[in-house]
Amino acid sequence: MTDVILGAPPDYTGLLPEILRHRKGGSIDESIWYLQRPLWALIIALLSMPGISIKSLDQISWVSSAGNSAVFFMTVSGAVLAGLAASKDKACDVNIWPSSEILGVHGARLVLKSAAAFPVLISTVFNQHSILSVAGQLHPYTQRRLDVSTSTAAGTILVTKLGIGFSNVLLFGSKTKSDVLLNYTRHSLSSFLHPEAAIAMATAVKIAFLLNGAFSFPLYLWPLQSNLWAALHGEDGANHRMNRRIIFTLTNYAVVAACAAIAAVVHDVQKPLALLGATVVGYLAFIAPALLALRKNSHWDSRRGPQTAAWGMLVLGGLQAIAGILSVLVE
Repeated sequence: MTDVILGAPPDYTGLLPEILRHRKGGSIDESIWYLQRPLWALIIALLSMPGISIKSLDQISWVSSAGNSAVFFMTVSGAVLAGLAASKDKACDVNIWPSSEILGVHGARLVLKSAAAFPVLISTVFNQHSILSVAGQLHPYTQRRLDVSTSTAAGTILVTKLGIGFSNVLLFGSKTKSDVLLNYTRHSLSSFLHPEAAIAMATAVKIAFLLNGAFSFPLYLWPLQSNLWAALHGEDGANHRMNRRIIFTLTNYAVVAACAAIAAVVHDVQKPLALLGATVVGYLAFIAPALLALRKNSHWDSRRGPQTAAWGMLVLGGLQAIAGILSVLVE
C-alpha cells in the first residue's frame, strides 16, 4: 500500500507523485517531507486500526467482499484499454514464447523469474483459503461445499490473472512490468487516452488497490490469529484467546506494526514478495504437506503411487525454493 501511494525509485510512479507531477506540469522533489515512506507507512498503519479491530465474522465477511471490487475493476479496465488500443491499431504483438535471441542471452534468468512467479499464484490460492476459513465459520461445513468453493476460487483466480496479464501485454508489450500497478501511469496510458483521462485512470486503479489492501487486513488477520493460537495452545486455547477482545486487537496491532516497519525501509515490494514466495509459500504449498504425508503414512510400501507423489512434491518444492531465491539475488 505504501508502494501504491509513493512508488519506488527511481521512477516514483505512485499515486501521490503522479498527481503532483500532473498538477505542477513537470518534475517534483521526491525528498519533500510528505513523500517520505516512514510517514505514509505510519499513516496507513493508523488508518487500518479500526478495520483490524473488527472481531465479528459477519462484518469481516462483508468487508472482504467489498475489497474484491478492486480486482474486478482491474480486470475490466485492462480489457477496456486493450480493446481501445486495438481499435486505434496501437495494440502490441503478443509473443507467448520468447525469441531464440532472448533465450540465448537471458534464458537462465527467464527460467528463474518464472520459478519465482509461480508462488504468487499459490499464495493467491492461500489467500482464497483464508476467505474459506472465515466463510466456514459462518456456514455449516460440508466437504462438497469446500471442494466446489475451492475449485471455483482457483478457476476465477487463474482467469483473472491471465486476463490482467494478457491485457497488459497487449497495452505495453515488452515494457510490461511484473508489478501491474507500475504499468498504469499517466505516461504509459497517454498514448491511448487524453492526458486528463490517463491520470484519472491511473489514479482510479491505484485507489481501488488501496481499498482492496485496507479491506483485506481483517480478512487475513482473523485466520492468522486462529491458526496461531491453535498451534500454541490447542483449539480450546485458541477459542479462549480469540474471544478476548484485548488480546485479539493487540495481536493484530503487533502484526500491522511489523508490516509498517518493513514498509518504511523497503523500497521495492517485489523482492520481499518473491523471497516470501520462494521460502514460506513454497514450504507451505509443497514441502510441509509432503513431509507430513511421508511421516504419517510410513506404511505406503505396498502403495508406491502416493509415496511417489509425496516425494515429487518435496523435490519440486526444494527446486522451486532454490530457483526463487536465486532470482531475487540475480535481479
